[in-house]
Amino acid sequence: LESAATLAKRLQSALERHNQSCGHPWQLSISLGIACYDSAAPCTLSELISKADALMYTQKQTRQGRG
Repeated sequence: LESAATLAKRLQSALERHNQSCGHPWQLSISLGIACYDSAAPCTLSELISKADALMYTQKQTRQGRG
C-alpha cells in the first residue's frame, strides 16, 4: 500500500509539472483508486476492482468540488 501511495504521488507530481510547463489553456488530471488485497479478508478480483473504482470516483468528486 505504501508503494502504491508513493506511485500515486509521483504520478500527480509529474502531471503537475507537465501542466505548468506545456503552456496549454487546459490542464490534464488523473483520478486514482487504490485497493489492496487482504488475505485475512479475501475477496474476488471483481470486488477488488469495484473497491478501487469507487475510491477513484470519490477522489474525482472531491477534486471537482474544489475546482
